[in-house]
Amino acid sequence: MRRKLILTLLVLTLITATYHLMDPFAPSQGIHESPDDVIGSDELGTVERLGPYGNHDSSIRIAIITGIHPLEAKAHSAMIQAVEENSDSLRYMYVIYHVNVTKTPSDYEKGRMAGQILARRYVVPDISAGDYDLAVDVHSNRGNYAMRRFVFTPLPEERSRRIALELSSRISWLSYHFPESQTSPAYVTEPLIRNGTPAILYENFMYQDQSMTLENAREFLMTLDSLDVSMFK
Repeated sequence: MRRKLILTLLVLTLITATYHLMDPFAPSQGIHESPDDVIGSDELGTVERLGPYGNHDSSIRIAIITGIHPLEAKAHSAMIQAVEENSDSLRYMYVIYHVNVTKTPSDYEKGRMAGQILARRYVVPDISAGDYDLAVDVHSNRGNYAMRRFVFTPLPEERSRRIALELSSRISWLSYHFPESQTSPAYVTEPLIRNGTPAILYENFMYQDQSMTLENAREFLMTLDSLDVSMFK
């Protein structure tokens, strides 16, 4: 009986380890504070809702969206790590919506479109119904914009713009920049704003050391968390 129990535990451990190796965004055991929910799944991929993190009793609820453009995964993983490792010290409550594109994720155009469609189908309705005070869509870019690290809101909504401008004024390496070419806003942040949820995009530079991307994510998160409650109202 004892030998059988040990074998069973070993098998379960191997299954768990394999799962984490296959999915770099899989929750680390003991980090997530509640079971993650798969809120959508179809031929393009899945969408997970991770968390909540931070102060569960806070009146401020912030959604962070990752994974929409699969080739920007380093920026996504950095933000997820920043939220997870700082969860105990955050003043506000955070929920991560992670889009996992499984159909042609390495194809630049097709992977981006798949992520945008997944977010439009599953992320937008869930956030819109969730009474959030802000949604942050996380991206990275190849340096073809006038700025490499910037934040903006795609529509002239007062709260969204106020928060984005405040973040750019407090973070030395972050600018407020409205790019001429945009793809995801029409699928994600614009519908969110029209549905009543303030939304901004956070862009970092794709071709920098991951350690810097993580440090940037940490500073962005903690600066966001330090904003006064009145900024969200």
